[in-house]
Amino acid sequence: MHRILCVIFMIGIPAKVAAWDPDTTCPKPPKDSTQTQIVAGDMFASAEQNYQENKPLDALKEFLCSHRIIQHENTLFNIAQISKLDENREKSIEILKDFVSHTQGNHIISPIQEIIDDLEEKSAAAGVSEPSDTDTEEESSAAVEDQPPKPKPAETAPQNEPTVSTNTDSTKRLRITGVVLMAVGGGALVTGSIFQGLASRAQGNAEETDNYSVFQKEQDDMQKYQTIALVGFIIGGVMAGTGMVLFLMSQKKEVAEPSNVVFVPTLQGVAVTGRF
Repeated sequence: MHRILCVIFMIGIPAKVAAWDPDTTCPKPPKDSTQTQIVAGDMFASAEQNYQENKPLDALKEFLCSHRIIQHENTLFNIAQISKLDENREKSIEILKDFVSHTQGNHIISPIQEIIDDLEEKSAAAGVSEPSDTDTEEESSAAVEDQPPKPKPAETAPQNEPTVSTNTDSTKRLRITGVVLMAVGGGALVTGSIFQGLASRAQGNAEETDNYSVFQKEQDDMQKYQTIALVGFIIGGVMAGTGMVLFLMSQKKEVAEPSNVVFVPTLQGVAVTGRF
C-alpha cells in the first residue's frame, strides 16, 4: 500500500526541465591565444551549420559558447537575430538567462542582458506573456479570436528570419584580392627582369666602346635601367607575396569567424596586423 502511494505521489509531481548550463556544455577557453581563436571559430562554424539545418536553438547555444570565449560583433548579431524568432522567443529568453546566470564577467554578460531586456519588452508589448490565474475563460477566448491566423510554413516564410553572418563573402574577397595582387606583382617582376636585361646590355656596350661620350651615355642608361628594375623587383615581390598569403588564407576553413586582418608592406617584407 505504501509503495502504491509513493508511486502515485511521484507521478503527481511535475518534472522540472533542467536549465542549460554553459559551464558543462561550452568548451573551456585555451590559454594559448591562437588556440582560443580556433576554438571560438569552430563553435561559430558549428552554430552556422545548425542554423542551416533548421536547429535555431542549438545554433543559439553554440553562438553563446563562441561569445563566451571571444566577444565579437558578428557573434552578438547572430545571437540577437536568432532570439527574435517568434516561434522560439520564450525558449531563447530562457537560454539567454541560463547563460547569464552561469557566466562571469560584466563585458560578457552585459550585451546578452541587453538582448534579454529588449526581447522581454517586445514580448510584453505584444501580449505574448503567460496569462495570470485571474484571467477568465471568456477573456482568453476573446484574445484567441482577436489574433490573426498564423500562416502555414509552406505558404509564407518567417518574417523574422535572421540573417546569419558567414565567411562566404570574406573568403571570396580574399581570393579575388589575392589573385589580383599576384597578377600585378607578377607583371612588376617581369618588368623588373626586362629592365635588368637592358641594364646589362648597356653595361656591355659601355665596356666595348672607345668613345667617351658613348661610354657616358651607356653608363647613364645602365643606372637608370637598374633603378627601374630594382623598383619593379621590390614592388612585384611585395604584391605577389601578399597576394599568395591572401589566396592561401581563402582556402582555409578552420576559423569560421571573419578576421580583421590587414597586410602592410614594409621595408623587410609584409607585416600582418589585426584581431579575431
